[in-house]
Amino acid sequence: MTTPTPDATKPALVAAEPSTQAVIGVQQIRLLYENLREGLRLSATGLILLMITVWTMGPLPASVLWWGALTMLWILMGFVMHWLYRRQATDDNLRIWALRAAAGSTIAGVLWGGIGFCLLDPEARSLEPLFIAVVCLVALGVYAAYACYLPAMYGFVLGITLTFSVAMLLLGDRMHLMIVTILMATAVLALVSGRNFNRLLTSEIVMRTRNDRLVQELTRKQAEVESANLAKTRFLAAASHDLRQPVHAINLYGEVLRTHVPAGEGLAALGSMQQSIQALDGLFESIEDIAKFEAGIVSAKITRCALEPVFESLRANHSQAALAKGVVLRVPHSPLAVSSDAVLLRRILGNLVSNAIRYTDAGSIDVEVTSGDGNACITVRDTGIGIAQDKLDDIFQEFVQLHNPERDRRAGLGLGLNIVKRLADLLGHALDVQSGPGAGSAFSLTLPLVDLPETTAGSPTVEDDGTRALSGAFVLVIDDETTVLDATRLLLRGWRCHVLTAGSGDEALSLLAQEQRYPDLILSDFRLRNDESGIEVIDRIRRTLEVEIPALLISGDIAPARVKEAFTRGLTLLHKPVDVAQLRTTMAQTLRARLT
Repeated sequence: MTTPTPDATKPALVAAEPSTQAVIGVQQIRLLYENLREGLRLSATGLILLMITVWTMGPLPASVLWWGALTMLWILMGFVMHWLYRRQATDDNLRIWALRAAAGSTIAGVLWGGIGFCLLDPEARSLEPLFIAVVCLVALGVYAAYACYLPAMYGFVLGITLTFSVAMLLLGDRMHLMIVTILMATAVLALVSGRNFNRLLTSEIVMRTRNDRLVQELTRKQAEVESANLAKTRFLAAASHDLRQPVHAINLYGEVLRTHVPAGEGLAALGSMQQSIQALDGLFESIEDIAKFEAGIVSAKITRCALEPVFESLRANHSQAALAKGVVLRVPHSPLAVSSDAVLLRRILGNLVSNAIRYTDAGSIDVEVTSGDGNACITVRDTGIGIAQDKLDDIFQEFVQLHNPERDRRAGLGLGLNIVKRLADLLGHALDVQSGPGAGSAFSLTLPLVDLPETTAGSPTVEDDGTRALSGAFVLVIDDETTVLDATRLLLRGWRCHVLTAGSGDEALSLLAQEQRYPDLILSDFRLRNDESGIEVIDRIRRTLEVEIPALLISGDIAPARVKEAFTRGLTLLHKPVDVAQLRTTMAQTLRARLT
């Protein structure tokens, strides 16, 4: 590829990398051929107008006629070359096309300058002023079109100027010598102007090329970040699945043992084991929440929400943890109601209280409520270690734990406040934090106030734990983990269920063929052996038995795609390790829904 001469492009290319210089050369040649088509059109139009003008001024000299024919023929050849360029040019052969452009422009300049030799014909001497004007205009005008590629511009300007100057010198008088001097000055002006224009154009190409590369680099970096984020989520899902399986089994066995372990140290040890399992479950729950956000299936159901039931759940769920830490937890009673999602609001406040307990070693944690201007402000205030001002924005990021450099898993994964922020944004509730080192922290949530209904028909009622609804129920359990099957069978039998366990869909159908009735409920793991999924097994059993049997999906897989798949299929998904009380309640609710 032909590149501009060093003296013409050095200022613009001093800071350009070799790859950038190559791009510059390619851009210059392509721009030249884009300008060539318009230049050929203008040249053809100008030549036709010139010939018409000469013809109107008197008889058309034969020398001018021959010159015009040759010049028009070369213009037509230029159109052919441009047509071939558009169909044959590639980045690999642009050097050849650059040489062709430089040679073609030089020949074109010589042909246009050849009009001066027509003046050697006595019949054309009267046209001398017209021809001189044409040469000057063409020399000055073409440089703008060809200045993007200096060899082509130099060839044309020098070709037209030198050829016409030779013709003037052949006329052999002082006046034509002066004309030659003027033409040379005009050529120098055209060349200098063209070179300066080329520098500006080259600088623009350099900047555009660098900007394009920056955009590409930013796009690539963004893709890498998104890919890393997805990889992180997939890794967490896979790791969570493998960890949840044994923990789920231990959790079920622990519940079964509770009725067989006598009071004393054994029961205390069992309680400690279940507390550890609950701590692990809390970590898994945080990962599950992130997976749901990644899957895009978390939605808010904004309704009239009374604060008292929400506060009651805070007292019930966190009082023991605060007492064990030696911290006073004060949650007020409130008659207020707000516009929010009760489930998500409990999650936000529960995370804030849990976080306050974790980072408060002495003193108190107060949940405060104030109202005004149509809003309620719920504040969780603690006397804990506090947060530095320059770190307040960081605490809402994923996996950030300012006061846990040892990454003690008992302190969580650093997802609690990130989930709080995401849920607050989803609900449209303003979240504010005020804190300082050693001064404690105060997280405030602002929500719209609404009026409570006069009746209490919509108030939540406390139902039985589900044991009565499960008594006598025929439950099919499908899981490829033997320990999980054994633990689930023991647990469900303790709830007076008739239990049938299977490790696959084929085994389940084979065992069902020996039964005298259809299952009342199916509990299936999602990931089974031989790439069989619980969703497929549930559908297969329903099709085979021709009965829409209620089913629950239990899985340690929290991948966003998995969560979304269960959601779209209308299946309730419980994640391992399943809280025993939650399992019992969910099973009872599913069975009741079948009867309604």
